[in-house]
Parts: sequence; C-alpha cells; structure tokens
Amino acid sequence: MPAQALETLMRGFGDDSVPSPLTFELTSRGSKCFVGVQEFTSPDGVITVPQAVIDALNLRQDLPLAAQLEDKIAVRYVALPKARKVTIQPLTADFLDIHDHRSFLENGLRSSFTVLFAGQVRGGRGLLVLESAAEA
Repeated sequence: MPAQALETLMRGFGDDSVPSPLTFELTSRGSKCFVGVQEFTSPDGVITVPQAVIDALNLRQDLPLAAQLEDKIAVRYVALPKARKVTIQPLTADFLDIHDHRSFLENGLRSSFTVLFAGQVRGGRGLLVLESAAEA
C-alpha cells in the first residue's frame, strides 16, 4: 500500500495509537476479501496484492494490461476480531508428509497470514479455510 495510506491512518488514530495488525477489506466488482498489509511502499494510488487476493476478487487477468488496469479495488480499514478457532481442510496429500502438523500450522499460519476467512485457500500445501470463529 502507499505510504499516504499509513499517514492517513495515523492522522485518524493519532500517531501513537495505530492498531496492530492493520486489516483491510478489499472489494471489487461485487467480490470482497480481507487482508493485512506487509509494507507501505507502493506508489500513490497503487496496491500490490498476491495471487490469492486477485483470485478472491475475481480480477481479470485474461485481458490485455490496459483493460486490467481498469479494475478498481475499494480499500477500507476494518478492525477484525481475533480468531480463537480456525477449521481447515488440506487439499493435497502433501499435508500427510508433514511430521508435526500442529507446529507447522501454528507457526506457518501465525507468521505468514494476518487474516484467515472461510473460503480462502492458503499456503503452499493448499489449505482451505472452512471456518474462522472470533473470540467472544
């Protein structure tokens, strides 16, 4: 995301009270997903998103670049509750090759993903998020 976005958030929250992690709702053409931000280094008006977000938002990649640039993404800060329970389903047999499933999931998901929500496919081993339940 652009540095300007962080500056706007800091003005809104006050310099010392910006929440962590910062989470955002992205919407485009009727689809939405939730993301965290890795860094604020993009040029103004530009956000860089991974393939999973492109897929979740149904952005058009099969068109020429000029048509792809017409895809607009609305970005809105949202405060998401911390999850207490996540139900996932492996999509490949590769998951069976992992020696310590619990450690792999706890360390891998915690360090790599700010937001998990139902319907996401995450991780190099293809994990489908079936449910994410917030703490009470």
